[in-house]
Amino acid sequence: MSALAPPRPALGFAIPRSQLAVRADVNYARMEPTVTDLLGRFRHPLSRLGDLTSKVQYGSSSKAVEEAVGTPMLRMTNLQDGDWDLDLLKYTTLDEDEQEKYLLKKGDLCFTRTNGSKDLVGKCAVFRQEGSWIFASYVIRVRIKDQGEYLPEFLARFLNSDVGRVQINRFSRQALMTNINSEEIKELMVPHPDPAAQKAMVDDLNGHWEHYRQRMKAVRNLLTQGDQEVAQRLGLERPPSTNPMSWAVRRSGLIAGGRLNAEFFHPERVLTARAILDGEHPAYPLDQVATFVKAKQKGMKPTDFYVGLANVERDTGELLPGTDEDDLPTGDVVQFKAGDVLFGKLRPYLNKVHLADVDGVCSPEFFVLRPNEGARGEYLAAILRSRLTLTQTKHMAGGNTHPRLTPADVHAMYIPVPDDDTTQDEIADVEAENRVEARKVKAQADESWTAAKQRFGDDLVE
Repeated sequence: MSALAPPRPALGFAIPRSQLAVRADVNYARMEPTVTDLLGRFRHPLSRLGDLTSKVQYGSSSKAVEEAVGTPMLRMTNLQDGDWDLDLLKYTTLDEDEQEKYLLKKGDLCFTRTNGSKDLVGKCAVFRQEGSWIFASYVIRVRIKDQGEYLPEFLARFLNSDVGRVQINRFSRQALMTNINSEEIKELMVPHPDPAAQKAMVDDLNGHWEHYRQRMKAVRNLLTQGDQEVAQRLGLERPPSTNPMSWAVRRSGLIAGGRLNAEFFHPERVLTARAILDGEHPAYPLDQVATFVKAKQKGMKPTDFYVGLANVERDTGELLPGTDEDDLPTGDVVQFKAGDVLFGKLRPYLNKVHLADVDGVCSPEFFVLRPNEGARGEYLAAILRSRLTLTQTKHMAGGNTHPRLTPADVHAMYIPVPDDDTTQDEIADVEAENRVEARKVKAQADESWTAAKQRFGDDLVE
């Protein structure tokens, strides 16, 4: 049973005026009794986090770039549930002297200070990477003075648990983005079991975390099986990857392609396109298979369900939680409906293709495709996510700093569309079945991991 009592619903409540001097905030006042009760039931002495620290600091607001040059910058999208996801990194544009004050040290605690999701604000993890790294402005670095007495991993696991989160939820405030500041982080109260007990609790929870990660690998395998289904059932094998030092193209090919871009004529793209056109199933330009939706909307509304590139997992198309404020659009967004396919324009090698389950708005860095009659959304998403498409698009993108696909290229890109319903339905059905099973496995893994975290926190409270 959780150490936290369920919140009691109320239409209203009252507090003494004197308490408003601390903070005139409905959420803060509503949660104050819960926090007070909880802090009175800890089995171990409590310390104010700010008293344990030698540094609490916001990160760099300097521009970050995708090019893998210079020092990597940890952003809040890299911070997961007590761990790090370093697949997609950005790099700082600061020179070495300016970087100095933002360099992370092993054992530093990193907090997300703002996010579109309240549940992700205040999430923290311990930095343990080798080499030079800095952190972005939407991350707060906390350095513990005595890491022998207070293990950073214990503090992170505690603050990510239910009994730690309740304090963070009291402080966090909601506008367009939910946030918490450095002074509020200093006010968090943390328990102090002896170091041996801290280590034992962390080691036990880490075992559950490793099991969770293994289950998530199984989920990813299920979600990427669609590519195998596409190749097998269409009888199309993409040509083997090649990296020739040079290649040639006829003048007639340059005229037909309408460009002088050498990468566009890379043998891998040309051979893949030829295999599709010569395959046993009909192939059509994408703009004959789907309608390109261009329903733009000026700015976001607070109630909009928003999907940005950072919210779509590469290769699987599953949605990821939270949105970095840097990734929120400042201009127009594009409206989409359930059943539309969102196909990433920017950095197509990331292979971001999402089949929408609900209506919403998305970044203009997506093409929004609405399947025409005769094309199933699951099939269209599977073929666009497959290596048959990826081996074309990664050679079609133009631009060095921010390579992106042009509308003309994507409209004209051929994809196979079986004219018999059976083949398309088989691919679409397997794709849908795998996605249902993957979400089931993920839900079970999430439930198990959540229960382990809850036990971690509950063991600290009477």
